[in-house]
Amino acid sequence: MTLVTLLGAYLFTSIALLVLRPLATLTGLMDYPGGRKTHSNPTPLIGGLGIYLGLLSVSILSPVLMADYKNLLLLSGFVLLIGVLDDLYEIRASLRLLCHGSAAWAMAWLANIKLESLGDIVFMGPVQLGILAVPVTIFATVGVINAVNMSDGLDGLSGGLVTIALVFLSIAALIAGESAVLSFSQLLSVALLAFLTFNFRVLWKQSALLYLGDAGSTLLGFILAWLIIAAAQGSNAFIAPVTALWFLAVPLMDTVSLMIRRPLRGSSPFTPGRDHLHHRLLRAGFTTQQTVLIMYGAATVFASVGLGAHLVGAPDGIMFTAFMSVFALYFVSVQSPIQDVKAKATGKKIYKTSDVSHENFGDHIGTTPRHIAVIMDGNNRWARRHGLRQKDGHRHGAEVSRNLIMDCIRLKIPYLTLFAFSNENWLRSKDEVRSLMALFRTIIARDEIAALHEAGARIQFIGNRSNFSFLLQTGMREIEKRTAKNTTITVTVALDYGGKWDIAQAVTHYLQQRSADADISIEQMSQVLGSYLSTSDLPDPDLCIRTAGERRLSNFLLWQMAYTELYFSDAYWPDFSTKDLELALESYAKRERRFGKTAVEAA
Repeated sequence: MTLVTLLGAYLFTSIALLVLRPLATLTGLMDYPGGRKTHSNPTPLIGGLGIYLGLLSVSILSPVLMADYKNLLLLSGFVLLIGVLDDLYEIRASLRLLCHGSAAWAMAWLANIKLESLGDIVFMGPVQLGILAVPVTIFATVGVINAVNMSDGLDGLSGGLVTIALVFLSIAALIAGESAVLSFSQLLSVALLAFLTFNFRVLWKQSALLYLGDAGSTLLGFILAWLIIAAAQGSNAFIAPVTALWFLAVPLMDTVSLMIRRPLRGSSPFTPGRDHLHHRLLRAGFTTQQTVLIMYGAATVFASVGLGAHLVGAPDGIMFTAFMSVFALYFVSVQSPIQDVKAKATGKKIYKTSDVSHENFGDHIGTTPRHIAVIMDGNNRWARRHGLRQKDGHRHGAEVSRNLIMDCIRLKIPYLTLFAFSNENWLRSKDEVRSLMALFRTIIARDEIAALHEAGARIQFIGNRSNFSFLLQTGMREIEKRTAKNTTITVTVALDYGGKWDIAQAVTHYLQQRSADADISIEQMSQVLGSYLSTSDLPDPDLCIRTAGERRLSNFLLWQMAYTELYFSDAYWPDFSTKDLELALESYAKRERRFGKTAVEAA
């Protein structure tokens, strides 16, 4: 591969990325800020498209390269297309897997790139797959795609990990004189460097200009799987299959570990979560750049071990045993939670609360609320500010809701009630109501509560369910049943709920059950009626947070919030962050709660 060709790959990719940036805004192929996301501006998800166009441009100008890799370019284009659709419309995990498996099947059958031997990994001669070659190839390819995709959580992380693997693969190809794999590996490495120029945060560039998106990370995973299998199989193989494990060690270990741990905890292995290695490093107090560099270093060390063993001719069985031993150590080590050492080092306030039970609510007076109620306002205004559709505002608001639940778990706040849909919301436009119902169905269908279930959240719904579809009612019941035994936090979601409705239905149920000659005082009625409210199994809220600058309760928990402290945030709900929650808690901690008593009596 000539220097001019490599420079051409860098130039073509850079031009493609620059041209695609304004097009991303027009098509909605963007990642929008909000919640825990660290970027402050909408960022194009066009990294994969730019890399692919750069590769395609150089290949078209090189007949030899096109002849060798036209099938790879064709199938990777299909994977890219599925990724773009996923970035735009959030395709179900099952459909994504089916498409990726189809691409892997075509790779094995049409291009004859398949795993036929695993090498001498059990000290009994090469393990030949025979009729299992195609299924194992599909499984391995989909695994690599997901390993790269799941590592795409920080600027430069997945792109850098793939680049490291390609560099070591190129070194092995160069030593073996395999020009075809060497050429395409070099081209992809240079195209990735062009992307990383725009993506990686450095001193003079504090934010990424663009992201890979699912399109880019799955594209890279598929191409990497193709090149690795081509390098380790057939008459032209120049590395052992076990060597490939070392080249991909960091993303593979992290992904396989999650695939084992998540099902054991009752959650889907494909549900987005914050339990990846880079999340653990961030929680340990490392900055984004430090986390990325640590993982780069680990990937380089593992790849160096694999290449070194390959060059000295280490037996496959020994290298496979060593790899599995390292994986076992990693798997065991990630079972213990990492403490937030950064918070301790910086003296950042950590909120604590005492253990509580459903049987002993009592008056809670302390620096941390036991029960927080939230009126999530401002989704539509946030969407208009960013030039988005209403449904985009609600979708990002749902993500922030999940983040808030995880924050409350971290802060040991045992009760959280979210006002998601009021009685009056049915009066909104038909399009918005349909969009909200579709969002609720998507959350249920995609099993987006899996990570919350894994974290120990008990989820329940209050409100008039009869107006919802049979599918939504069934989904609510299933979620409540599935999480019923969780004790870390009780999350109550108010759907088709209103405070006046709640009081009216409580009176109705009481009247239906009381005896005809019952004689009850107003004070007794007040206590009895509380047991018929939707929130009878919860303590009254200590703190109510409302976002988007509004200063009213909007018919939310009218009975229950008689003595609730109110906090109003100017942030639109999709922008509500951990910092905003901490500000609310700091305000609450400064207040003196007297419950109608004088300061002396309360003391």
